[in-house]
Amino acid sequence: MSIDIVIVNYRSSADVERCLECLGPWPRGLVWLVDNSEQASEAEALARMKVDRPWVRLTVAPRNLGFGAACNLAFAASRAPFVLLLNPDALIEPADVDRLADALALDPTLGAVSPTTYWNVERSFVLPPPTVQGPVTTTLPALLACSPALACRRARHHVLAERRRLAEPSTRTVRSLAGAVLLLTRRAVDAAGGLFDPRFFMFFEDADLSRRLRRSGHRLALVGGASAVHTYRHKASKEAAMERSCHLYFEKNHPAFYRWTDRLARVGVPTVRTGAKHWLEQAGGSPGSARDFNAAAGGAVLAFSPSAWMWPALLRPPGATLRGFDEGEWDLLEPGGYAALIDGGEAGRDTRWVYFEKPATRSIG
Repeated sequence: MSIDIVIVNYRSSADVERCLECLGPWPRGLVWLVDNSEQASEAEALARMKVDRPWVRLTVAPRNLGFGAACNLAFAASRAPFVLLLNPDALIEPADVDRLADALALDPTLGAVSPTTYWNVERSFVLPPPTVQGPVTTTLPALLACSPALACRRARHHVLAERRRLAEPSTRTVRSLAGAVLLLTRRAVDAAGGLFDPRFFMFFEDADLSRRLRRSGHRLALVGGASAVHTYRHKASKEAAMERSCHLYFEKNHPAFYRWTDRLARVGVPTVRTGAKHWLEQAGGSPGSARDFNAAAGGAVLAFSPSAWMWPALLRPPGATLRGFDEGEWDLLEPGGYAALIDGGEAGRDTRWVYFEKPATRSIG
């Protein structure tokens, strides 16, 4: 079974090296590296990596093409029937790639699959499946702003339901998949009109692809027996690019809704007056360490979310020991505001949401 891998680098060559080391020698096909960094030092670092890896092909883009266009470049050069899109900050073992490929090979109705994806190498938190982007999910936050209690209950329900689903190792159909660790069949991509719409420079290109794959008659699934790690970071600096892609996505896929909402202005979320920061109990304000946060929260962290609406949230996997943040997890959090679902007893029986802000610099003392 021939499986090629596509990795797009943007000034993260150290991550690329860890990603390649995790894959090891790749006998199933080729690894296509596309460098968008516009830095000679990055290109040189990648070139050194491929010296002892004859299965690696490197393309240095003349400019930053964006994630989608760079993936398209490598996808067009590849001839493999299966292609894995892999972020530089994602880690997956060859056996897990094989499990994904087996799922695709055994079910021709599947067009793309992803593994259960953990947030950190210790695998103490799981990333949730991506939210389906559409009029309902875009309008819902504005409605939830009228009822904080309903917003909290809804987010708690999502966390507990996802933990139950994770406890079942079977493959399950979903409506959207993230591009960070995504195995695709070439025939499904061709049927969907190609890989990524290059107009999406970054963000929402995978939501658009998921929609096109489903409209072409293919299912998307999470393969319960496969796992990976994606050290996702919620960076405020990316919000402008995300907003631009959001507008493009709705203008393309939901034009009537886009016009009716006056370019989404009518469903803008009133974050100044509402959301987790203004609804929830404050857990220590701006705790400077995991120990400070845990003392203020008074219970185990069942899940946490950077969203003002508490979902999507990263959650403790089933079977994991429920506890507060450890210092390693705390250090992985980007500065900013978070909601955390705190469990004061048996999982799901005594829970409450709290709000905290991680400061830009760690407190001393």
